[in-house]
This record gives sequence, structure tokens and C-alpha cells, in this order.
Amino acid sequence: YSQDRTRVLFIGRKNKSINIGGNKVMPEEIERVVDSVWDVDLCRAYSVPHPLLGNTIALDFIKNPRSTLSYLNIKKRIISACRDNLERHKLPIKISEVEEIKLTGSGKFAS
Repeated sequence: YSQDRTRVLFIGRKNKSINIGGNKVMPEEIERVVDSVWDVDLCRAYSVPHPLLGNTIALDFIKNPRSTLSYLNIKKRIISACRDNLERHKLPIKISEVEEIKLTGSGKFAS
């Protein structure tokens, strides 16, 4: 609220950026890189609490149904794409294959 409490002031979206050891990371940047891996159908990057850095990056992905690679081989491709295209502090620490990533009606990630 404003000081006179007559208006609501929006200062930003929750979880728009992630603070990793003082560096701002945009999840969308990581998702664009991982989405470029053919074996990935959909992915979602998000923060996970870390005792020293404040947060680290985790990544969930859904395997492309036409991919014949194992989880470990897809994970290696994701790591390789991230190392080639992202700064070190933006690399996902935890990578998980999931069956579903919930989306809202407008196609945004659900909380």
C-alpha cells in the first residue's frame, strides 16, 4: 500500500529473479537454454534454499516422448548446454525428470 493507504503499489512479481550469492538469475534464461535440448519437451527452473549461497537453481524437465535417451544421458545434455551457454552461477544444481509441470490456463507455470 502507498503511505496514505489509498493505492496498492506493485513492486514486482514474486520469484521473478533468483538471488544466487549476490547474483541475479532469471529462470527464463535457464529455461530457454534447456528448452533448446531436443530431448526436453518442457522444463521449469526455480530456486531451492542453500545454507551458504541463499539459493541455488533446481530444474524439472519433461522428457520428449520421441526421445530414446535415458534420464542420465538427457541430464548430461542439459548440463552440457547449460555450461556452454550460461554463467557458472546460473547452472542448475539439481536436475529432475518429472511426469508433469503444472501450467495455468494462460500457459504460465503454476505455483
